[in-house]
Amino acid sequence: MTTTSIKLSVLDLVPVFNTVDASTALGQAVKLAQTAERLGYTRYWVAEHHDMPGLGGNFLENVWKMPELLKGVTELLQGNYSYEGRSITARPVPPVSPELWLLGTNKKSAAYAAEFGAGYVFGQFMSDVAGEEVLQAYRETFTPSSLSPEPQAMVAVGVICAETEEEAERLASSGTTLFQQEGSAEAKSEPLERKLLVGTPESVKGKLERLSLLYGVNEFIIVTMIPDYEKRLHSFELLAQACWSS
Repeated sequence: MTTTSIKLSVLDLVPVFNTVDASTALGQAVKLAQTAERLGYTRYWVAEHHDMPGLGGNFLENVWKMPELLKGVTELLQGNYSYEGRSITARPVPPVSPELWLLGTNKKSAAYAAEFGAGYVFGQFMSDVAGEEVLQAYRETFTPSSLSPEPQAMVAVGVICAETEEEAERLASSGTTLFQQEGSAEAKSEPLERKLLVGTPESVKGKLERLSLLYGVNEFIIVTMIPDYEKRLHSFELLAQACWSS
Protein backbone atom coordinates (compact mmCIF):
# COMPACT_ATOMS: atom_id res chain seq x y z
CA MET A 1 0.00 0.00 0.00
CA THR A 2 1.07 3.59 -0.61
CA THR A 3 1.23 5.40 2.72
CA THR A 4 0.76 9.02 3.65
CA SER A 5 3.40 10.87 5.65
CA ILE A 6 1.30 10.32 8.78
CA LYS A 7 1.97 7.30 10.98
CA LEU A 8 -0.82 5.87 13.12
CA SER A 9 -0.55 3.97 16.38
CA VAL A 10 -3.01 2.62 18.96
CA LEU A 11 -3.47 3.63 22.59
CA ASP A 12 -5.74 1.05 24.24
CA LEU A 13 -7.24 1.84 27.65
CA VAL A 14 -8.64 -1.72 27.76
CA PRO A 15 -12.09 -0.41 28.76
CA VAL A 16 -14.68 -2.64 30.44
CA PHE A 17 -17.83 -1.76 28.51
CA ASN A 18 -21.35 -2.40 29.71
CA THR A 19 -21.71 -5.69 31.60
CA VAL A 20 -18.62 -7.54 30.36
CA ASP A 21 -15.97 -8.74 32.80
CA ALA A 22 -12.26 -7.89 32.89
CA SER A 23 -11.35 -11.13 31.14
CA THR A 24 -13.50 -10.19 28.16
CA ALA A 25 -11.93 -6.72 28.04
CA LEU A 26 -8.45 -8.25 27.96
CA GLY A 27 -9.53 -10.57 25.15
CA GLN A 28 -10.71 -7.56 23.17
CA ALA A 29 -7.35 -5.89 23.80
CA VAL A 30 -5.60 -8.87 22.22
CA LYS A 31 -7.97 -8.69 19.25
CA LEU A 32 -7.31 -4.99 18.78
CA ALA A 33 -3.53 -5.50 19.00
CA GLN A 34 -3.67 -8.25 16.36
CA THR A 35 -5.86 -6.12 14.09
CA ALA A 36 -3.59 -3.10 14.50
CA GLU A 37 -0.57 -5.17 13.51
CA ARG A 38 -2.37 -6.57 10.47
CA LEU A 39 -3.47 -3.11 9.34
CA GLY A 40 -0.02 -1.57 9.69
CA TYR A 41 -0.34 0.57 12.82
CA THR A 42 3.15 1.48 14.08
CA ARG A 43 2.71 0.89 17.83
CA TYR A 44 0.24 -0.63 20.26
CA TRP A 45 0.31 0.91 23.73
CA VAL A 46 -1.64 0.14 26.86
CA ALA A 47 -2.07 3.09 29.23
CA GLU A 48 -2.00 3.27 33.00
CA HIS A 49 -5.61 3.33 34.13
CA HIS A 50 -5.49 6.23 36.63
CA ASP A 51 -8.21 4.78 38.89
CA MET A 52 -10.94 5.81 36.44
CA PRO A 53 -14.36 4.13 36.68
CA GLY A 54 -14.41 1.15 34.36
CA LEU A 55 -10.58 1.08 34.15
CA GLY A 56 -8.79 0.95 37.74
CA GLY A 57 -5.13 1.90 38.61
CA ASN A 58 -3.10 3.90 41.26
CA PHE A 59 -2.49 7.19 39.49
CA LEU A 60 -2.77 9.66 42.37
CA GLU A 61 -0.31 7.99 44.71
CA ASN A 62 2.33 7.86 41.99
CA VAL A 63 2.11 11.46 40.75
CA TRP A 64 4.42 12.88 43.40
CA LYS A 65 6.98 10.12 42.72
CA MET A 66 7.21 10.83 38.98
CA PRO A 67 10.75 12.35 38.92
CA GLU A 68 12.06 9.46 41.02
CA LEU A 69 10.33 6.89 38.82
CA LEU A 70 11.62 8.46 35.62
CA LYS A 71 15.15 8.58 37.01
CA GLY A 72 14.98 4.88 37.91
CA VAL A 73 13.61 3.81 34.53
CA THR A 74 16.17 5.93 32.69
CA GLU A 75 19.06 4.46 34.68
CA LEU A 76 17.73 0.93 34.16
CA LEU A 77 17.54 1.40 30.38
CA GLN A 78 21.03 2.96 30.34
CA GLY A 79 22.49 0.08 32.34
CA ASN A 80 23.56 2.08 35.39
CA TYR A 81 20.75 1.42 37.88
CA SER A 82 21.61 0.41 41.43
CA TYR A 83 19.59 -0.51 44.52
CA GLU A 84 21.03 -0.44 48.02
CA GLY A 85 24.51 -0.10 46.52
CA ARG A 86 24.16 -3.07 44.18
CA SER A 87 24.08 -2.87 40.41
CA ILE A 88 20.80 -4.13 38.90
CA THR A 89 20.41 -5.20 35.27
CA ALA A 90 17.10 -5.84 33.50
CA ARG A 91 17.10 -9.22 31.75
CA PRO A 92 16.63 -10.52 29.14
CA VAL A 93 18.22 -7.68 27.19
CA PRO A 94 16.42 -7.24 23.84
CA PRO A 95 18.46 -6.85 20.64
CA VAL A 96 16.87 -3.41 20.12
CA SER A 97 16.85 -1.17 23.18
CA PRO A 98 13.39 0.00 24.34
CA GLU A 99 12.45 3.61 23.71
CA LEU A 100 11.45 5.81 26.63
CA TRP A 101 8.30 7.89 26.11
CA LEU A 102 6.19 9.92 28.50
CA LEU A 103 2.49 10.55 27.88
CA GLY A 104 1.30 13.83 29.40
CA THR A 105 -1.13 16.71 29.07
CA ASN A 106 0.70 19.90 30.06
CA LYS A 107 4.02 21.74 30.30
CA LYS A 108 4.92 20.02 33.57
CA SER A 109 4.93 16.56 32.01
CA ALA A 110 6.68 17.97 28.94
CA ALA A 111 9.39 19.35 31.22
CA TYR A 112 9.89 15.90 32.78
CA ALA A 113 10.29 14.32 29.34
CA ALA A 114 12.71 17.04 28.27
CA GLU A 115 14.77 16.78 31.46
CA PHE A 116 15.27 13.02 31.15
CA GLY A 117 15.81 13.02 27.38
CA ALA A 118 12.66 11.00 26.68
CA GLY A 119 10.20 11.11 23.84
CA TYR A 120 7.00 13.01 24.61
CA VAL A 121 3.41 12.22 23.68
CA PHE A 122 0.97 15.09 24.12
CA GLY A 123 -2.33 13.57 25.32
CA GLN A 124 -4.70 15.83 23.41
CA PHE A 125 -7.59 13.43 24.04
CA MET A 126 -7.58 14.34 27.74
CA SER A 127 -6.16 17.89 27.80
CA ASP A 128 -7.75 21.33 27.64
CA VAL A 129 -4.49 23.22 27.03
CA ALA A 130 -2.96 24.26 23.71
CA GLY A 131 -0.82 21.42 22.42
CA GLU A 132 1.42 23.60 20.29
CA GLU A 133 2.64 25.49 23.38
CA VAL A 134 3.31 22.27 25.29
CA LEU A 135 5.26 20.71 22.42
CA GLN A 136 7.24 23.90 21.86
CA ALA A 137 8.23 23.96 25.53
CA TYR A 138 9.33 20.31 25.31
CA ARG A 139 11.47 20.91 22.24
CA GLU A 140 13.07 24.09 23.58
CA THR A 141 14.13 22.55 26.92
CA PHE A 142 15.04 19.05 25.71
CA THR A 143 18.25 17.57 27.13
CA PRO A 144 19.85 15.00 24.77
CA SER A 145 20.44 11.56 26.25
CA SER A 146 21.74 8.20 25.15
CA LEU A 147 18.12 7.10 24.87
CA SER A 148 17.15 9.95 22.57
CA PRO A 149 19.74 12.38 21.17
CA GLU A 150 17.03 14.76 19.94
CA PRO A 151 13.39 15.53 20.84
CA GLN A 152 10.75 13.14 19.55
CA ALA A 153 7.07 14.03 19.77
CA MET A 154 3.73 12.42 19.04
CA VAL A 155 0.10 13.37 19.75
CA ALA A 156 -2.55 11.07 21.23
CA VAL A 157 -6.01 12.02 20.02
CA GLY A 158 -9.51 10.59 20.26
CA VAL A 159 -10.98 9.36 16.98
CA ILE A 160 -14.37 7.95 16.00
CA CYS A 161 -14.79 6.91 12.36
CA ALA A 162 -17.89 5.58 10.59
CA GLU A 163 -19.14 5.29 7.02
CA THR A 164 -21.24 8.45 7.38
CA GLU A 165 -20.94 11.65 9.40
CA GLU A 166 -24.32 10.93 10.99
CA GLU A 167 -23.27 7.49 12.21
CA ALA A 168 -19.98 8.84 13.52
CA GLU A 169 -21.79 11.57 15.48
CA ARG A 170 -24.22 8.99 16.89
CA LEU A 171 -21.34 6.80 18.06
CA ALA A 172 -19.56 9.82 19.50
CA SER A 173 -22.60 10.83 21.54
CA SER A 174 -22.48 7.47 23.30
CA GLY A 175 -18.77 7.55 24.05
CA THR A 176 -17.78 11.15 24.83
CA THR A 177 -17.71 10.86 28.64
CA LEU A 178 -13.98 10.15 28.68
CA PHE A 179 -13.22 13.20 26.55
CA GLN A 180 -15.40 15.70 28.42
CA GLN A 181 -14.12 17.86 31.22
CA GLU A 182 -15.41 16.55 34.55
CA GLY A 183 -18.71 18.18 35.48
CA SER A 184 -19.40 19.39 31.94
CA ALA A 185 -22.64 18.45 30.26
CA GLU A 186 -21.72 20.01 26.93
CA ALA A 187 -21.92 17.57 24.06
CA LYS A 188 -20.01 19.88 21.71
CA SER A 189 -17.37 22.42 22.67
CA GLU A 190 -14.08 23.68 21.28
CA PRO A 191 -11.98 21.76 23.85
CA LEU A 192 -13.97 18.58 23.16
CA GLU A 193 -13.55 18.95 19.40
CA ARG A 194 -9.78 19.19 19.93
CA LYS A 195 -9.84 16.01 21.99
CA LEU A 196 -12.11 13.97 19.73
CA LEU A 197 -12.04 13.86 15.93
CA VAL A 198 -15.37 12.57 14.59
CA GLY A 199 -16.46 11.83 11.03
CA THR A 200 -15.94 9.72 7.97
CA PRO A 201 -12.48 8.25 7.44
CA GLU A 202 -11.59 10.86 4.83
CA SER A 203 -12.70 13.79 7.00
CA VAL A 204 -10.76 12.48 10.00
CA LYS A 205 -7.71 11.93 7.81
CA GLY A 206 -7.91 15.58 6.76
CA LYS A 207 -8.13 16.72 10.39
CA LEU A 208 -5.07 14.63 11.27
CA GLU A 209 -3.12 16.13 8.37
CA ARG A 210 -3.94 19.64 9.59
CA LEU A 211 -2.91 18.75 13.13
CA SER A 212 0.32 17.28 11.78
CA LEU A 213 1.24 20.64 10.28
CA LEU A 214 0.13 22.57 13.39
CA TYR A 215 2.09 20.43 15.85
CA GLY A 216 5.03 19.47 13.67
CA VAL A 217 4.49 15.73 14.25
CA ASN A 218 4.01 12.84 11.86
CA GLU A 219 2.69 10.18 14.23
CA PHE A 220 -0.63 10.07 16.05
CA ILE A 221 -1.67 7.58 18.70
CA ILE A 222 -5.36 6.90 18.29
CA VAL A 223 -7.75 6.44 21.23
CA THR A 224 -11.24 5.18 20.33
CA MET A 225 -13.81 4.83 23.12
CA ILE A 226 -16.91 3.63 21.30
CA PRO A 227 -18.77 1.50 23.90
CA ASP A 228 -19.11 -1.36 21.42
CA TYR A 229 -16.04 -3.51 20.80
CA GLU A 230 -16.86 -4.42 17.19
CA LYS A 231 -17.68 -0.83 16.19
CA ARG A 232 -14.51 0.32 17.95
CA LEU A 233 -12.48 -2.16 15.91
CA HIS A 234 -14.24 -1.07 12.71
CA SER A 235 -13.32 2.56 13.39
CA PHE A 236 -9.63 1.63 13.46
CA GLU A 237 -10.07 -0.35 10.23
CA LEU A 238 -11.79 2.53 8.41
CA LEU A 239 -9.11 5.02 9.47
CA ALA A 240 -6.30 2.74 8.31
CA GLN A 241 -7.96 2.19 4.94
CA ALA A 242 -8.35 5.94 4.41
CA CYS A 243 -4.78 6.78 5.38
CA TRP A 244 -3.02 3.94 3.61
CA SER A 245 -5.10 3.21 0.53
CA SER A 246 -3.43 3.79 -2.81
